[in-house]
Formats: sequence, structure tokens, C-alpha cells
Amino acid sequence: MTTVTVPRRVRAAVRDSALPVEKWLGRVRVSTPSTITSPAGEKRYLGSLWTTAGVVLVAVLVAVWADVGGAYIQTVVGLFAAYLVSALGYTVVLGQAGQFAFCQNAFMALGAYGYAVSEPRFGPVGGLIVGAVAATVAGTIIGVAIIRTRDLYLALLTLAFSQAALLAIQLWPPTQGDNGILVDLGGDQAYLVAVVFAAVALIVVQRMTRSKIGRAFALVRTDEKAAATMGVNVPLTRMLAFAFSSLLGGLGGVLLGAVLTFITPTNFTLELTLLLLTMIVIGGVGSVWGTVTGVLIMVVVQQFLPSSGSFGNYLNAALLFVILVLRPGGLRSLVNLRSSGGARG
Repeated sequence: MTTVTVPRRVRAAVRDSALPVEKWLGRVRVSTPSTITSPAGEKRYLGSLWTTAGVVLVAVLVAVWADVGGAYIQTVVGLFAAYLVSALGYTVVLGQAGQFAFCQNAFMALGAYGYAVSEPRFGPVGGLIVGAVAATVAGTIIGVAIIRTRDLYLALLTLAFSQAALLAIQLWPPTQGDNGILVDLGGDQAYLVAVVFAAVALIVVQRMTRSKIGRAFALVRTDEKAAATMGVNVPLTRMLAFAFSSLLGGLGGVLLGAVLTFITPTNFTLELTLLLLTMIVIGGVGSVWGTVTGVLIMVVVQQFLPSSGSFGNYLNAALLFVILVLRPGGLRSLVNLRSSGGARG
């Protein structure tokens, strides 16, 4: 089976023209698997060993710093890790696959409440599995439901799902509604669990952007018709993007609940999705390392905001507006990061 590599200039020409497929197909470069090689030092599942080792080393240093820094630092580190896991999932579906979804907060809520309700019966590991599966199933269903939905209609559909999911969670008796529910994952060591999951998620997503599925995401984001012509199963690719995003969203929700120790539906409102959106836009939409930077900046900014009121929401909206107007490519564009294989990294 051959693999088709579409140069950027050809993709742009396809988008801007109405030529028949036969006219422009001859302009692309076709390579066989035997001619495609991974970058030097890349391993099949771990990617660059230097990158993997760097992520692990930084995670260990952050965990040690939090351990000696006290409860406040541990909470901030835990929040950063939880937001990072969810933001990476949002980066995959929005930035890399180009799907305008606005329901990451619902996936986080499903994961958090799935864990909180099931943990007393199945234990922490069983609760994690239940929370992750609940969010992933919901994401897969959404991925199937939006096969023929695009752009604004996709945004509206996912937004409606988000509100419906939160209402269902609020009305479901085991969640205790607005009274809230306790979340226990590692007790005082919840931040360590969050750091471990964040490191693993970062390695997996970074590797995925350079894999076959990452290239399929990039093609679907650029031009779905061209991607289908190249042999990409567009509906399956879109569904996989939602499923993977919801998995990370669910895990991020579990970690967020564990760090907060107590959750209510107000912890997972639309403002949470807007916060995640601000994070990935600040760093650069579709960039893995840009997402890390955006999450770090917003977590630090949040520490200086009033603990009550809507000032934080106004600030998030203002930051989002400024970035979109002055630097649409985010901070990533300042250093001109480049990725291989047509995927952003």
C-alpha cells in the first residue's frame, strides 16, 4: 500500500482551485513505505528518547519541588497537571484534527463524576477506569453523531451536548447535585498522580502527532476532500479525534476533582472549556509544547485573580481576544516551531 505525501503548496492550491482530482493528483509526491523513514533517534512508540527522557526528568523535578514546597505548591502543580491533560486532549481535536468542539468541560465532568460515584465500590483503579470509559464512550458517540456536521453547526451541537451532560449530571441522584461530592485519589499525594498522568499524556500526544494517525488528523484539518482522496477514512479519523480527546478530558477531570477533593457541577461549566481554549490559543493552536506553555501561563495568572466573582472570566476573554488579534499563531509563532510529517508538534 502506498502513502501519499501532500506538500503544503499543493494543499493550498487544491483549496483555492476547483480543478478536477485528476488534474492536481499528478502534482503530489507518492512514496512507498520503504522510502519513508523516521527522524534519527525516533522509536516506534516512544518517539525521541531525548524528548521522553526530558519529560520524565522535568516531571520528577516538579514532583520533588512540590513535595518540599508545601500544600499550596502541591495544589498549583496538581491543577497545572490536570489542566494539561485536558488541554492536550482539546489540542488534538481542535488544533490537530480541526474539529470545532466546545464540550471538553462535559468530558471532564463525566470523568470526574464517574470516578467519584464508582470509587467507593470499585476502588481508585476501578474508578479511574469507569471515569475514563464514561468520557470516552460519550466522545465516541459525539464523534459518530457529527460525521456530517461541520464548522458552526458542529460547535453548536457540541455546545448543546455539553449543557445537556451537565444537566444530567446535576439531576442524577448519586452525584448529589449542587451539594457536591468528595473525590479521593491518593489523598495528599493526588498531585503526584496528576504529574505522572500529565507526563504520560504529553509523551503520548507528542508521539501521536508524528504517527500515521497524526498525519491523518493533519490532512483532515487541512482539506477533508483531499484527505479522502489520499485514502484517509475521514469519518473514522474525526471519530478517533473525539474519542481520544474525550479520554484525556475524562482523565483530566478525574485529576482536577482529586486535586480539589470536592466537586460540584459549577466546577465544569462552559467557562472551563473557554479557559482550556485560552490556554491552547495562547501557546499556539495545535502545538503540543505551545499547549504546555499556555497552561503554565494561565495557571500562574489564576493565582493572582480574586477567588470570587467573574473577573477571571473577563480576563480570559480579554486574553483570548488580544492573542487572536495580535498573534493568531500564539506564542508558538514567535519561535517559529516546525514539526515533521505535516503534523504540528
